[in-house]
Amino acid sequence: MAAAEAAFQKSLSAFAAIDDRWGEAYARQMIAWTLYNRGAIRACLKEIRRVLPVRRALGEPRGIAESLLGLAMCTCALGDFEEGLAAAREELAYSQASGERRTVADNLGILAQIYLLMGQLEKSASHAWESLSLHQELGMPMWIALEECVGTSEVSLHQ
Repeated sequence: MAAAEAAFQKSLSAFAAIDDRWGEAYARQMIAWTLYNRGAIRACLKEIRRVLPVRRALGEPRGIAESLLGLAMCTCALGDFEEGLAAAREELAYSQASGERRTVADNLGILAQIYLLMGQLEKSASHAWESLSLHQELGMPMWIALEECVGTSEVSLHQ
């Protein structure tokens, strides 16, 4: 991962040298994902907070949604479920507007997980079922993990 991070840092410098804001945002987002994948959640969040305003200024819906996903994942990992939930809801709105059903399905699953962590079991189960249904409709294997989330939410509801 260190090699990937170094490569993205090099790309970031190259994009900055030619004043390519889209390229800089992309490289910074990739740096953030690299940090997240090696468990450096606070460092990832710092990068996400730097890149999200740039992506908003660029008006790139896919990029904004990706950065919101990172914000949701990082803040939830750090225990700030309210901010994570707000970011995930906003990401869902971008995904729905784009018509990218796979992204919508994935985001519904993320919302289900956040609600589960927050102890809002009915909302968790509802979002998980919606995500599961869409994943199955699209023929995506993600439904296997979602069945576990649905089961966890429903078991907890009935205890």
